[in-house]
Amino acid sequence: MGKFPNLLQKYWLLPCLLLAGYGGNYFKLHIFFGVDFLFGSIATLLVLVYYGLPWGLVSAAIAGSHTLIIWRHGYGILMIMLEALVVGLMLRRRQTNLVLINSLFWLLIGMPLVYIFYRWGLDMTPVTTSLITFKQAANGIFNSLIASFLITGFSLSRQKFSPLRKSGFSAWKKHLLNKPYLICWWHLSFSPSYLSPFLMVKKLFCKWKSKQFKN
Repeated sequence: MGKFPNLLQKYWLLPCLLLAGYGGNYFKLHIFFGVDFLFGSIATLLVLVYYGLPWGLVSAAIAGSHTLIIWRHGYGILMIMLEALVVGLMLRRRQTNLVLINSLFWLLIGMPLVYIFYRWGLDMTPVTTSLITFKQAANGIFNSLIASFLITGFSLSRQKFSPLRKSGFSAWKKHLLNKPYLICWWHLSFSPSYLSPFLMVKKLFCKWKSKQFKN
């Protein structure tokens, strides 16, 4: 009789996060010319932390399914699931710095693959491809920052719903509560120097669009 309340206490957050993953991509932030900022991976990263890789992949598939509707191709959901897979595998190896793991994924794996998919798979121009590549990397790293702040800022690691061991939580607190590190990433994410390449590509894209209309 005592098992069901215990399971309910541990897993009540899971369906909420699965819904939040899809909702985060549904209620996207439209930037310009079909370029969108998605927030579904925030929930997916939380699922990976608290419920492990299998549920994390389920969350990524649910959240990524909306990209099939808004982008009309399968590369978006492929990258979302690949991000969840790599981050989940690294978490299994006790690499607990979520922002660092996600940043390395996008720099070493995500950005090259996005460029290949959009440049040659979808036959987009180099300017458009560069814009989308940079946007997706910035989006992923930003979402990992938000997920980290949610874990530490709301003390989610001390909630009873999590099936992770306490020793794992101490490692999370050790890395995620490293305030100088998080402050550094926060400034990098929102500083003009970080945004300038994005704005530069946007400017080039607008110029290219205006020339296309003139022609």
